[in-house]
Amino acid sequence: MATAVVVAFVASSLAQSWSRDRALADSHGGVTSLATPPRPAWESETDEGRAWALGDTLVTVQDGRLVGLDVATGRRGWEVGMSGGGPRCGPAPEDVGSSPAELVCLVGDRMSPRAWVVTADGQVTSSVPLGDVGGDAVPGPGASVLRWDRTGGTATVMLQDAKDAGVRWVRTVAPDDVARVDLCRPQVAGTAAADVEQGLLVVRGCRISAYFDVDGTRVDDTAAPATLQVVPTAAGTYLRTTAASATGAVESTQVVRNDGATERIVPGRPLVPLATDGTADPTRLLSVPGGVQALDTRGNERWTASGDVVQVAVVADGVAVLDLGWVVRGVDLATGATAWTWERDDLGVADSVVAAFTDRHVAALVVAAGDMTRSARIVALDLADGSVLWDQQVDGDTGGFGTVDGHLVHADPATGRLVVYR
Repeated sequence: MATAVVVAFVASSLAQSWSRDRALADSHGGVTSLATPPRPAWESETDEGRAWALGDTLVTVQDGRLVGLDVATGRRGWEVGMSGGGPRCGPAPEDVGSSPAELVCLVGDRMSPRAWVVTADGQVTSSVPLGDVGGDAVPGPGASVLRWDRTGGTATVMLQDAKDAGVRWVRTVAPDDVARVDLCRPQVAGTAAADVEQGLLVVRGCRISAYFDVDGTRVDDTAAPATLQVVPTAAGTYLRTTAASATGAVESTQVVRNDGATERIVPGRPLVPLATDGTADPTRLLSVPGGVQALDTRGNERWTASGDVVQVAVVADGVAVLDLGWVVRGVDLATGATAWTWERDDLGVADSVVAAFTDRHVAALVVAAGDMTRSARIVALDLADGSVLWDQQVDGDTGGFGTVDGHLVHADPATGRLVVYR
């Protein structure tokens, strides 16, 4: 009997460990190990300096062909030729919250593209022309294509099936009275742009803005002057941030149920971490005037800490790593108590944290130089005490870092290099 208990305990422990490791590999910014500086495991070429995750396959474009590479070894598993120019593929995992089961690639004219749907093993499940029925196009979630057009101030938003070109839904967005100064320059005032953000379909332009879920339900607050952000949560609700003006004055966040009812309203705006270990709720930290506030899953205040937080770099192992611009602070996620600080006195005032990664024990921050030299440092901080474990210089485009299945990946559009680290 004792042996059976021990075996059951070991099996349970192994299952829990596997589950944690899987959650880390699937999380945004999760890397299997950051105990030592990353070393290149393999390198390949890429036409456009872009790569997409499809399960444990890294997909890129080489010589105009879509290529599937094993993320662990770099071995080419398959390739697909797509006539009509370089494919525009997606959605990216960071746009939908997880690695998609299929990749949608658009080729040809943006106003009348052909959609290809490709699986992780390189099988083309469909290739259909979408026609010029909906304006511009980008890949959407669930084998869909998001299309939009703007005429006379009103925008038309459409979700089209990528496999048969069928129209799933069409919505119109009327103009509002919010100028949104950055989008109202004379060159772009009459246009709009749309994209996928955290699984939601978003269209923006001068005096126009709207958020839709994949079913076509509008989830922004049409009664507010401006909806600044909508963040889906694991509980199936939305955190919807509105402001009294387009400049972001007097931000407040509504906890909205699936049926559209507002459960409660809290001050501030949710801060979405650049990286998590896959176990923490990434939506419970809010930027409030003069500080950051933590809420429990029901929206009740846990604690409030002072300091103007630029962004949350990492949430892992019960620690939130806050970027305050001039200093990085590690705080206890349960109490808000400062665990450690990392002073950035040796960096220029224009330097910034542009990406972050974690293995549950380390917060690795990609710090870009502000001198246009296309160079960066990756600084690894111990989550327990903030000590610098290693500091490594990296050349290349600092915006090209990502993760795939627990591996650190760097796709550099300037050099056409795709590097996967171990």
